[in-house]
Amino acid sequence: MKIKAYFSKSISRQFVALMCFFSLLFLIGCFFLAIGQKVLNDQYAEKRAKILEKTAIVQT
Repeated sequence: MKIKAYFSKSISRQFVALMCFFSLLFLIGCFFLAIGQKVLNDQYAEKRAKILEKTAIVQT
């Protein structure tokens, strides 16, 4: 409860706390987007390798 009282004393403290909260949310979102991008990139690389392999077999 002391933390809530600390932030409710000053509007600037509230603003800083709000900015920290949204910065944290932004970083978490960036982390999940980066993980998703890596997964999609890995899937694409696998599918492309399979397609290239099949194409090489068909051309020979």
